[in-house]
Formats: sequence, structure tokens, C-alpha cells
Amino acid sequence: MNMFERLEEWRRERGLQKQIGNVAGNICEELTEYLRATTVEDEIDALCDMIVFAVNAIEAKGYDAEICMDEVITSISSRKGDFDPALNKWVKKKTPEAMALWYNPSFNKAIR
Repeated sequence: MNMFERLEEWRRERGLQKQIGNVAGNICEELTEYLRATTVEDEIDALCDMIVFAVNAIEAKGYDAEICMDEVITSISSRKGDFDPALNKWVKKKTPEAMALWYNPSFNKAIR
């Protein structure tokens, strides 16, 4: 059973299939826990909790979160760019040629 199936079972057992709750508040709370973490394990726990809240919210909106993630990964994989050490992040190229290759996620594929 993969993580999406396990979360679906967890929601079903608790009657939370359509319950979104305060997604933004919950994620912000976990972000605060991440920022205050004193160990790597505490950071990982907070990050994983954010994933759980996000997946549950996607599923509660009637979308298959695994298909949504596949679409997003296909999209980000289609972008060209480079790591910018000054910004400490990967920056996508926004030239017309690069943007012409971008894949736009089709979340309609994920509607249940």
C-alpha cells in the first residue's frame, strides 16, 4: 500500500473524506514547528505533516493526489534552468524558447 492509499484509508477510518478543515492554518502551524525544530527528525516530522495536510485537502476536493503529483512533477521536469548560488535556489529560464517547452499540468485527469 503506497502513502496515498494509506492516507485514504486513514481518512475513511475517521470519516474525514470530505473534511478539509483549516488547511492553511495547519500548514502554517507545521511550518512554525519546522522553523523551531532543533533536530533533523523534528524538521522531517513537520515537513511530512505538511504533506499529509496537503494530500488530504487535495483528496477532499475530489482529486486524486497521486495523479496531481504526477502532473506537477511532469510540469517541473519540463522546465529548464540553473541553480543560483546567490539566491540558493533553482531558477527556471523564462525565455520564450524555454517557456514553449513547459508542460501545463492537466488536473482534470485527477478528478474522481
